[in-house]
Amino acid sequence: RYYGIGPDHGSESEEDYDVRYPRVRVNLLGKVGKNISIGGRYVFDDFNITHFDSTGVLHEGTITGTAGGSISGIGPAFSFDTRDNIFLPAKGVFAEASVLAFGPALGSAYTYRQLTAEASGFIPLTRPKAGSSGYRLMRPVLALNVLAIAINGDAPFYALGLLGGTKHMRGYYEGYFRDDLMVAGQAELRLPLFPAKTGLWQRFGVVAFAGAGTVAPRFGDLAIDDVVL
Repeated sequence: RYYGIGPDHGSESEEDYDVRYPRVRVNLLGKVGKNISIGGRYVFDDFNITHFDSTGVLHEGTITGTAGGSISGIGPAFSFDTRDNIFLPAKGVFAEASVLAFGPALGSAYTYRQLTAEASGFIPLTRPKAGSSGYRLMRPVLALNVLAIAINGDAPFYALGLLGGTKHMRGYYEGYFRDDLMVAGQAELRLPLFPAKTGLWQRFGVVAFAGAGTVAPRFGDLAIDDVVL
C-alpha cells in the first residue's frame, strides 16, 4: 500500500501496487571490546512492480521508483550492547548505527546515502529475585526505543524512511507515512502475570505501549504539529 510522501495525507489517499522482489541483508560485525562491535552491512532489493492502481498517483510514473529496479548499498556498521539477555532483557542498552552508500558501482539503479541510528534501553522496575529452581524470575520492565532514518539523494519511494509496521509505531501500516527523514520513539511497559512462578508460567504477561513519530524531507522541516501518536 502507498499513501503518499510526507506527513500531510490521510487514509483516503491509499492505493495498492503489486511487487515481487528478492531481499538480501548481510551484517558482519566483530567485537572490539566487551560491549562494542564494528563491521559492515550490505542490503539489496530488486523491485519488480507488476501492477499499479489505475486511479493512483504511482500509475502516473512521476514518483521516483515507479519503474522499479534494484537498490544495492554497503557501508560501516556499529553496535553497543549491554543487555543482560538478548531475547528478553530486563536491563541494559542496545544501540546500533550504519551509513550505507547506494550507487551504480554496486548494481543499484538509484544513487543515495542512508543513515540509520537506533537505540533501546531496558529499565527494571523491581529488584531481581532468584527462583526456587535457580531460574531468573520475570519482573516488570520499562523498555524505551528511538529510531531515526535519514536519506540523502535519489532514493525510490520504497526505500524511504517508513513509519509504522510491527516493530515501530504499531497501529500504523508500514509506510503510511514516508519521507527522506523519519524519526520515531516508543515506550513499552512489560508486566509478568505470574512474577513468582517459573517455567511455563513465565510466558504469560501483559504489555502496554505508546509511540510518537513523524517524517519530513529535511531536518529543518520537522514540526511538532506533524507528530502522530
